[in-house]
Amino acid sequence: KSQSDNLRFREVGIGIGGGSGINLQYRWGKTKRIYRFDFSFSGNTTSSSGLLDNSFSGNSSTLHTNSNNQNNIPVYCTEGIRFSTFRFKKITERLNLIRGSFLSIQYAINRANSNLSGIFDGNSNFSDYFLLKENSTTNLTSLEPELGIILGFSYKITESLFFYAEMDPGFYCQFLHEVNTNSNLTQLNQQSQAFTTRNVVTFGIKNLSTSYIGISLVYRFYQ
Repeated sequence: KSQSDNLRFREVGIGIGGGSGINLQYRWGKTKRIYRFDFSFSGNTTSSSGLLDNSFSGNSSTLHTNSNNQNNIPVYCTEGIRFSTFRFKKITERLNLIRGSFLSIQYAINRANSNLSGIFDGNSNFSDYFLLKENSTTNLTSLEPELGIILGFSYKITESLFFYAEMDPGFYCQFLHEVNTNSNLTQLNQQSQAFTTRNVVTFGIKNLSTSYIGISLVYRFYQ
């Protein structure tokens, strides 16, 4: 082995894409083999509202609605940790092929709710209307371990700055827990509530498309 193959170093960096949002990375090893630990996270919140005004003609009556509808996702976040190891194969002085494997686990939370309020009538002249308030909430939590391979390349920008691009297809198994709550309250205080839960286990292969290519920029410290 050459002296450069035994050169020890550490790297810190930041990456995006690869199906995992933003990730912070720490790497260590030698020129021929490197180990990496990274933490990924992503999240967002959205909301929408609108005024609904429509009618439905049935066999015996007409349903009139004049309602306000609000939908929002106050919480949607995903966190994950991953350990990986890969080797370099030199192509040019600056370009290297990388190949390796990884083991990761990802945890996700998704909480969404919808609020509906309005006037509903069973007659065309609004003679028998009632006020309805409806609230529905969905809570999703999932845990997803994954085992896969790494394929990509690295490019040396300077002696200390490196660019990485890689794909990481893998086999995953997801454990999903869902809780749904729906409650209605009318003007006549007629209240109803429904509560349902379900657990789902899915598995398969993910990140096979080129749209899941992840890129990262790292800084190297030589020892």
